[in-house]
Amino acid sequence: LVTGGSVSVVRAFVMASILVVGVAREARPDTLNSLAAAATVLLVWRPTALFEVGFQLSFAAVTALVTLTPHLSHALPASWRYGALGAWITAPAIASVAATLGTAPVLLVHFGRAALGGLILNLPAIPLTGITLGSGIGTVVCAPIPVLAETFGALASFSAWLLVQISTVGANTVGGAAV
Repeated sequence: LVTGGSVSVVRAFVMASILVVGVAREARPDTLNSLAAAATVLLVWRPTALFEVGFQLSFAAVTALVTLTPHLSHALPASWRYGALGAWITAPAIASVAATLGTAPVLLVHFGRAALGGLILNLPAIPLTGITLGSGIGTVVCAPIPVLAETFGALASFSAWLLVQISTVGANTVGGAAV
């Protein structure tokens, strides 16, 4: 409700709710079933959403992340998947490739092109987004302790600034890399 109920937010909310209920019930939730439930909720709520680009991109991206990421990951040597290399470089690169492959058909149908610059730009952007979000949450949680809240706030501000810089550089350099 706070965000206006965009397709991606409602999808994420429904999926997260199912995950929380599954954990509370000590059941292993199935991601694709959660995704299907989110699609059902959205389409019951707003049937015309099916024809919106945002709906198609959101579900295509998540479906690709869930289905392609394990296959792409297992295609790499085990040494690339674990440790710092796996956490900070390989995992974001695999996620970027999966999301790009998953959303390419939707982008091609609606816009006649699919950008490839995100494959490179997402390498630093995905970890920075996590840092920005985590620091923002830390700011709110630590609000009663001003020193901690200010520290988290400064980190969130800096990482968000870095994201803007990456976006700007990307738009000016690899932004035109498309098929």
